[in-house]
Amino acid sequence: GVDRSIGASRGIGKAIALAIADAVHESTHGNSSAMMISAPLRLVLIARSAESLRETANLVEQRCGNSEGGGSGGASVATVSCHPMDLSDLDTLPEKLQQIS
Repeated sequence: GVDRSIGASRGIGKAIALAIADAVHESTHGNSSAMMISAPLRLVLIARSAESLRETANLVEQRCGNSEGGGSGGASVATVSCHPMDLSDLDTLPEKLQQIS
């Protein structure tokens, strides 16, 4: 699938996560003019707030169509994982990102 990693609890990171979800939904529902992002999508959401991340993840899953039975054949259209962490300390950034793999 397509792998993306973005800060996603609010602002532009949340907007990007939702735009990706909308693109997946459109492309899996036959909209040929949609940005082509194929399912299944693996989306990794990172931000400091676990609660806000879960809210964004729920919205992404709904917009991708997971709540509609997962698209064709009942398979999940998107897998969303949440990783609450602070990425502002550049010295520890590689260690933190390695935990996600």
